[in-house]
This record gives sequence, structure tokens and C-alpha cells, in this order.
Amino acid sequence: SVAALDLPVLIVNGEHDISLPGGRRTAALIPGARHAVIESAGHLCNLERPAAFDRLVAKFLRGKI
Repeated sequence: SVAALDLPVLIVNGEHDISLPGGRRTAALIPGARHAVIESAGHLCNLERPAAFDRLVAKFLRGKI
């Protein structure tokens, strides 16, 4: 069960991702999970906005979000 995860979790969606509602629900089910949305991107936000995605992941890994 995702509720049993005990590790840092970041869920990322693009603003126009049809999976955005599912990403929000999944993040809500995982204690302490972070959910972030990349503006002006769809489902492939890491390819559509790679610099924004990289900045977001770097901030997460540094514990800043």
C-alpha cells in the first residue's frame, strides 16, 4: 500500500496533464508526499520543460520543498 511508504516522495505533473487529478490523489494517500505542478507542460513535463523539472527535483532532493 502506498500509505505504508516511509521515504521522501515527490509526485510531479504538468499543468495540462490529464493525470493531474490522479497525481493529487496519489500524493494525498502517501504521508508526507509532496506534489508539484509544472506550468505550461503536459504529461511529459520532464521532456517539455526539462529545466523546470530539473530545478524542481533538485529543490526536492535538497529538502527545500
